[in-house]
Amino acid sequence: MSDTFRVNAGYRYAGETIEITQAITEEQFRRIEDILCHQPARFKEWAEHFVFEPATDRLAEQLRSYLREQQIAHTTERLETYALDDAGRRP
Repeated sequence: MSDTFRVNAGYRYAGETIEITQAITEEQFRRIEDILCHQPARFKEWAEHFVFEPATDRLAEQLRSYLREQQIAHTTERLETYALDDAGRRP
């Protein structure tokens, strides 16, 4: 399985949302904050759902890698925007 993402011609990477779909420990939550360079936030031990928006694709990949390593269920939604100038087209 490849973890390499590419943006098709004419599209720009515009961010990602990573959703954790299970409960996690406070230790795991703090590690995620470290990976994403976030300031400490209140941990909700009862929560069974967390949403993070990494600032860069590199941070998103680091977070996904950690979640796979910890066997934490998650989904990723990647956003790309279409840029006519990048595709070499004129309106």
